[in-house]
Amino acid sequence: MNSGAIALPQDTELLKVFAYDKCVEAHTLKRERNQQYQIVKQLKQQIEHLNELVCLLRHQQFGPASNTLKALQADLFDNEATLKAMLEEQETRHDEQAEIDIAPHKKKKPRPKPKIPAHIERRTRYQEIPEAKRRCQHDGHLLEEFGEVEGTEELHYVPEEYYVIKNIRKKYICPCCRGNLTTAPVALSPIPKSMATPSLLSFISTSKFIYHQPLHRLEKQFWQRHQIVLSRSTMAQWMIKVGKLIQPLVNILLDSLLESHYIHADETFLQVLKEAGRKATTKSYIWVYYTQVKGKRIVIYIYDPRRSAQVVKTHLADYSGYIHCDGYKAYDCLDQNQVTLVGCWAHARKYLADVIKGVKGQDVRTGHAMTALVLIKELYGVEAQADKLGYLPQQRRQLRLRLSKPIIDKIKKWLSSLMDASPPTGLLGKAVVYLHNQWDKLTVFLEDGNLRLDNNRDEQQVRPIVLGRRNWMFCDTPAGAIANCNIYTLINNALLNGLQAESYMEYIFEELPKIEASGEVSGYEKLLPWNCRDKVRLIPSRE
Repeated sequence: MNSGAIALPQDTELLKVFAYDKCVEAHTLKRERNQQYQIVKQLKQQIEHLNELVCLLRHQQFGPASNTLKALQADLFDNEATLKAMLEEQETRHDEQAEIDIAPHKKKKPRPKPKIPAHIERRTRYQEIPEAKRRCQHDGHLLEEFGEVEGTEELHYVPEEYYVIKNIRKKYICPCCRGNLTTAPVALSPIPKSMATPSLLSFISTSKFIYHQPLHRLEKQFWQRHQIVLSRSTMAQWMIKVGKLIQPLVNILLDSLLESHYIHADETFLQVLKEAGRKATTKSYIWVYYTQVKGKRIVIYIYDPRRSAQVVKTHLADYSGYIHCDGYKAYDCLDQNQVTLVGCWAHARKYLADVIKGVKGQDVRTGHAMTALVLIKELYGVEAQADKLGYLPQQRRQLRLRLSKPIIDKIKKWLSSLMDASPPTGLLGKAVVYLHNQWDKLTVFLEDGNLRLDNNRDEQQVRPIVLGRRNWMFCDTPAGAIANCNIYTLINNALLNGLQAESYMEYIFEELPKIEASGEVSGYEKLLPWNCRDKVRLIPSRE
């Protein structure tokens, strides 16, 4: 008998027990093997996900920031011939599906060399030859002036000028009885009993909120260039006071925004150091809302320490219409009978672009992502056609139903095929989950030609805060954060509506004290950007 053979019991009952034990043992081993298999599978997915994150972080740190299809395809295909073939295939496919003939894209002509505007003062500088060298080479006679040669124009810079306005109040008295002594009233000022004029406040506010100059840098600039002592704390207090001064204008703009039927919404973080009951490192938020109503472009910045559904209810409880957002769940708290949420295709595209950036080389995952990216590009192609042809909202809606709807159906089919096939922890899985969760909102744009494909218009208004935050970094108090939002609101509304911000801010700082002194509330309406285009300088067109 083989020494390795198992000795079986001779008794039938014992044999049954033995067989049962072996079955249990085999089942246990199979279960353990399956458990080990699942653990190995999970570890492989985790390693794969970590590799994706490493590649994505490297790309974010060292690679191009562009999410355009050509840039992503260049990352995906190392072989130039393969990339060229794929681009040609996509162009052929797009041409076969297109139903509207659009002139081929022409390379833009280089912009001509800029000329110095005619309104800039000209001062002539003559270049002459010294008399000692002004001799004829043939007979030595002194050369006489014969004419002039037009030379180049140079732009000269003169540093900004400051001067002091000394206010003197005159007194008046009756020449007969030498009584009835009357003194002229104190000159109106945006900040009473301060040395700040409207022009100085305008310069400080635009320097900080357009050109992102921190107040400590302005303090240094005032001293080093002009020996003017103007501390950062003084300027900060001025900004808080003018933030309160312009609050009525901000309120009117907010009311106008809430009357529109379509707004964009987003939020970004802000650090406020001295906030009651909160650590200095705790994030607070600025909520940004944008709309366009009858040619008027409006943006509102609102400070709140929270990022929650309660804030959304506070801001938009009475609003009725479309809200374009990035998928943040706080907006789901709004009454669905009053509000329709619109999804952002730019965010969906970003999730898919991260798959290309996070997976090195060609892969099944990148192939799936590229398929969806090409289809999304076709959606934007339809919008470009409508823009080029100048379609009205109703015409745009009809075009979308005819061209965009079939593309949406293809994306839906692609999404359904990957729902159960992509691990939700991977980059592709996250993209698929985002598209699935946001699908109803992403397709709302088909209902109304006024709706956009993405929320980029609002995110463009978030950019000034992000750029400024990198320089001035934080707000000291909630009062400063509220003032920042109010000043951002006024300045960016001026820019959106074609006004030079510094001229506009100086104008309203001159007019607001007059309105407060007179008590005429209707005067605030006249100070809105679209109502004072004839009072301030406009941003000239570069075309």
